[in-house]
Amino acid sequence: MKYPFLLTALALGVVMTSCGSDEKTVHDITEAITTSSFSYVTDQNGVGRVFSGPTYRVSFDNDEKTAVVKMENVVWADGAQPASYVFTGVSWKFNPDNKARVIECDRLVPDGASAPVVTDLEITMYEPEEINGQVASGLSVSYTADGKYDVTNVPYRTIFTGATETVNSTDNTAFETTKTTYAVDIDPKSMIGVLKITNAAFAENMPSLNMEFPGLVVIVEDGGYRLHSDMLIPTIAGTPYPRFAISDFEMDVDLDGDSHLEFGCMSIYKVEAFFEAAYSPAD
Repeated sequence: MKYPFLLTALALGVVMTSCGSDEKTVHDITEAITTSSFSYVTDQNGVGRVFSGPTYRVSFDNDEKTAVVKMENVVWADGAQPASYVFTGVSWKFNPDNKARVIECDRLVPDGASAPVVTDLEITMYEPEEINGQVASGLSVSYTADGKYDVTNVPYRTIFTGATETVNSTDNTAFETTKTTYAVDIDPKSMIGVLKITNAAFAENMPSLNMEFPGLVVIVEDGGYRLHSDMLIPTIAGTPYPRFAISDFEMDVDLDGDSHLEFGCMSIYKVEAFFEAAYSPAD
C-alpha cells in the first residue's frame, strides 16, 4: 500500500544545452510537492514513531520518463537531525488506467553520496481533481531507509471520492451514489482521526447531510493506514445524533491505490464505499 498530498502540477519549459553545441532541448516537466504531513517510521523492532515536517518534491520529466526526487527535513530516528537528500535520474511510468505517474525503485543512493541507501521507494502522483469546489491532487511517498526504517508519509488530511453503495436490510434494496465525498483528518500526537462526510445519503429520498465521525483509531500500515471503531455517534452541525449510531466501522486507506470503507448505520443500513485514489487539498 502507500491530508495524500497537494500536487502542484505545472508544465514547465526547462532549457538544457548540450556541451559543444548551440542546440537547445526543451523538456516538459511536471512538478509535485507534498502538503502538510508527517512521517510514520517503523523500526526493526516494529516500534512506530511520528516525525513532523517532511517535504517531498518530485520533478517528472515527461519526455525522458525520469524524475528528480527531493527529500527535505526528513527524520527517521529519535535524536537525529533533519536531513535533505536529492536523487536524480529516477525512472517512472505512466499508468493510463488511473492517469497516475508511478515510481517503483528497488534501490537508490543520494546524489554525491553513498548513504543513506533508500530501498523499495514507491511514489504515485495523481492528476488534480476538483472536489467540493477545491482543486486537490495526490502525491504519495513510502520507502525503507538504511534497511531498518520503514517510512510512510501521511497527510494530515486525505480526501476520497468514489462510489458509495447502501443496502437496506429491511427490504434488501440497494442505493448507490457518487456525490458523497469523504475527508480524514489525523492528529499525529494521539493518532486519532475524524472522518468528515459531505453529501451523505444512504437512501433514495434521504436528504444529503454533512456528518462527522470522531474518535477513530488510526493504525499506520505500509503505504497507508487503517481506521477502526466498534461504535460511533456521528455529529451533524456540531450536534451528536445517537439515532444515527454507526457500528463496525472499518476503513482501509492505500495512499497510492484503492481504498475501501464500510460500516453499519441504525442497525438497518450497510454502507460500503470504494475509492481509486487519495487526494489532499491546498494548505
